Amino acid sequence: MHIIHVAEQMDLAYGGPAHSIPQLACSLQNRGLSIEILSVYFDRPARNEGCESSLQWIQFPGSLSKRLRYSKKLEAYLKASKQRTAGTIFHVHNLWNAVPWHVYRVAKHLKIPYVVSTRGMLKKAAVKQGLLRKALAWLLFNKQMLSRAACIHVTEEEEAKVLEQAGINTAIVKIPNGIVFDDFSNRPSRAQALDSLGLGRDHRYLLFLSRILPHKGLDLLVSAWHAISEQFPNWHLIIAGASYDDAYYNSVKAQIATNDLGKRVHDFGLVEGTRKLDILSASDLLVLPSKSESFGMSIAESLACGVPVITTTGTPWQVLNEKQAGWWIPREHDSFVRALTQAFELTDEKRKAMGLVGQSCIKAFDWSELSGRYEQLYRSISTQ
Repeated sequence: MHIIHVAEQMDLAYGGPAHSIPQLACSLQNRGLSIEILSVYFDRPARNEGCESSLQWIQFPGSLSKRLRYSKKLEAYLKASKQRTAGTIFHVHNLWNAVPWHVYRVAKHLKIPYVVSTRGMLKKAAVKQGLLRKALAWLLFNKQMLSRAACIHVTEEEEAKVLEQAGINTAIVKIPNGIVFDDFSNRPSRAQALDSLGLGRDHRYLLFLSRILPHKGLDLLVSAWHAISEQFPNWHLIIAGASYDDAYYNSVKAQIATNDLGKRVHDFGLVEGTRKLDILSASDLLVLPSKSESFGMSIAESLACGVPVITTTGTPWQVLNEKQAGWWIPREHDSFVRALTQAFELTDEKRKAMGLVGQSCIKAFDWSELSGRYEQLYRSISTQ
């Protein structure tokens, strides 16, 4: 059995899928499956250490536009799949552009079964972006592609409901994303991490770890933090993530300057590898005010490091409330002010105890376990 994972891009700045897809692929490869990852790039080839280490990863140049992501070479390579390996299954990880269209066309022509991971792209909050483009894609091929898939993979329940409301009757399987828990076992101590980052040991740090886009809510975090910043002068903000909207980020920086918070903000940009471990180890609290997440990789990574989390009910992390491992709250200014106040008022010991509870919860999301469910899915499709 040969699984070909196809994604619109795999650069680390892309966010969650650029981490979770290679982690899943490595775990499946460890189970003895034959794996490839295919992606499209513009301007320059993508950089992704997770793909480059032990996986067969091929990047194809795109043309026409970055949003369209059309790649004639990708389609030509997919057409050779039937002849190259028996038992091939395509697994495409996005919607709305030419990448899934290439997969759909080839799969239909060669009668190759395929799985579609919707990855939060059908959730109502996310569909508002690029509405016209997505409406056209839905009419032209996305609905047919989803209807003819061997299976649709979702990571949480809301997206399954959206599919049903859209009249898609394809079998749906729910498997959450995961993490490699062992990657976080040898992280540095808090003191070592702070020294490495050049941060003071006497402060406490809340962390925003995400791509910087309007729907991720950095402006909401800054606004809520400013409301109580004088009451808690010892708390500083770490921002770690690539900017995908410079105009938006400039407005947030102006917001920080206007509120006189600049000296308490530490901007590290995109962080990976040991730098990310330092950031996570140095932080006392993660805050992700996102409108919508199908998983939220930074949430899982923070919990794996024993860092409590504040996030929104637009994410599938109600376990934070159920297990008292953090705060799962409405995406409202007052709700974030209250949650931040409660978190800041906790003693260090109580925050650490909360973090340990979260760390225990996240063990169920280790790829070594979750990949077995994917393998079962692929084997059931191959016998159909």
